[in-house]
Amino acid sequence: MIRNIINSNNSFYDSNIGLIFQSLFVTFMLRPYYSLFFRMEVHGMENVSRGEPMIFAANHASYHDPPLLAAATGMHIAYMAKKELFDVPVLSQLISALGAFPVNREKPEIKTIKTAKRIIASKRWNLGIFPQGTRIMDGTLGSVKPGFSLIAKATKSHVVPVYINLKRGKYPFYGKIVVKVGKPLPPSDNAEEIHENWINAVSKLSGIEYVKPETADNQESATL
Repeated sequence: MIRNIINSNNSFYDSNIGLIFQSLFVTFMLRPYYSLFFRMEVHGMENVSRGEPMIFAANHASYHDPPLLAAATGMHIAYMAKKELFDVPVLSQLISALGAFPVNREKPEIKTIKTAKRIIASKRWNLGIFPQGTRIMDGTLGSVKPGFSLIAKATKSHVVPVYINLKRGKYPFYGKIVVKVGKPLPPSDNAEEIHENWINAVSKLSGIEYVKPETADNQESATL
């Protein structure tokens, strides 16, 4: 039922249903969970104004990242999620209720940009994006896909760079999480500029130098 509401002219994002459900879920489940089991720390939220919808763009290192982003920021965030997740019966209803919408990662579609615009235009939701497109778990920033910068350009939104550092403990449900929120990057009509600015901002937040995949390949070839 919830998915039908979302797919029907995105009216979900104009109603109070999602806002209320996400607020309750974050307040009574996510924040207590991450505070207790992962000793969550959040730095930099003073950089973010709550008066204007923005795009929160974070690195992607684990399955915790989407719910963690909402728990850490305390903001209403609608997420792009790979369409395959919406084929899982229970999971699809849960993520839909939390404001997620399906995206074809192999072939970006016009309706994705239209939905993103609708979310930002609602003035009620922020948009959550993981520019790497998939989980990068080797400690690097990995490959950054260009799609998010095109969406930022199309929606004329500020982009908030976020770095999530998850250190796992002995058990998968225990560890340490530090979330660093940077200053919003200004809107731009240049998608490449948005792309580079986000990389530089997250690299600074993380202390990790970004190495383009092709550069890394060239360096490896040069040593052979």
